[in-house]
Amino acid sequence: MTILALIFAANTQQVDIIGPIIKMLVPFLILGAIIKVAILFIPKRKRHRQHQNTSNQSKTIRNQNLIPCPDCDGLISHKARVCPHCGAPIDANYAKEIEDKRNKERRTERVVNFLARMIMTGLVGLFIIICAIAFGSGKGMFIWVCIGLVLIALSVTRIYLFFNKGKMGELLVMTRLRKGLPVDEYDILNNIYLPIGGGATTQIDHVVVSRFGVFVVETKNYSGWIFADASSKVWTQTIYHAKNTFQNPIRQNYRHVCAIADNLGLPKEYIRGVVAFTGNCEFKTPIPDGVVYSRKLADYIKSFASPILKEQEKAEILLALREWDASVTPQQRASHVDNLRQSHN
Repeated sequence: MTILALIFAANTQQVDIIGPIIKMLVPFLILGAIIKVAILFIPKRKRHRQHQNTSNQSKTIRNQNLIPCPDCDGLISHKARVCPHCGAPIDANYAKEIEDKRNKERRTERVVNFLARMIMTGLVGLFIIICAIAFGSGKGMFIWVCIGLVLIALSVTRIYLFFNKGKMGELLVMTRLRKGLPVDEYDILNNIYLPIGGGATTQIDHVVVSRFGVFVVETKNYSGWIFADASSKVWTQTIYHAKNTFQNPIRQNYRHVCAIADNLGLPKEYIRGVVAFTGNCEFKTPIPDGVVYSRKLADYIKSFASPILKEQEKAEILLALREWDASVTPQQRASHVDNLRQSHN
């Protein structure tokens, strides 16, 4: 309404007086609208029920070992099988469901807050560009337009990287392999698809072929603390007090090793599986054999210095892998990606 009133006034006889006022106020009105829109993206924290609003109870609710009873809403231990308040039986999977729900809410809140900050950054950049074009001139206008473009580019880039962590991790590992391994000794294949029978395919992040063996590299991009056990089915990631489990990447990569060994007729001793972790993660348990931080990946591969393949055998393996990858149709690749997305939903 304010903007409409100013525009109406500008068309009246007092245009000489109102015009400069509009010119001065419009940028602030635009900035206020930007801030208002950005606030809409920031989730409001849920208020606890009235009987849980005291400071002591609020602190208790934050204790992840306490969960609400499904019958009386009283706080009980996550290990309890009977509610001490009302005597209701507690299902063994109930605590896990509550923890999963809490973790999902935390992840959603982090994503929404991140997007709100990035959108705000981009809108501020747009605001700077508009003001620079409207009120600036010469070199000063050019500098402010560049600053606005940088903010917009930063916002878009951060959002892209946030939703494509896996691809960026693979790109980082690919770069480190190329820089860290001599090209005359090591040949690198990236993001290859291999048919494994029955119309199915498997995707391998990186394969390094050398006289010292074939290295099958699985890339994982995680932050936070990692708790790993080579023999367990799943590993655990802890970040911002939220726990997430993911498939044991050693087992996952072993299937890739078996696929290459079986289809190329190579002994498994010639093929070594390696899991490279990118991102700002830290192992809080002993790192299993064959698992490295991505910055140490090239040194780990070069630590195997005893030749086990002849130059001719190395060339044949490389050719077979390339032909194998080329045999996968675009439809099979698309189907493989769709299946992965469905399995993670």
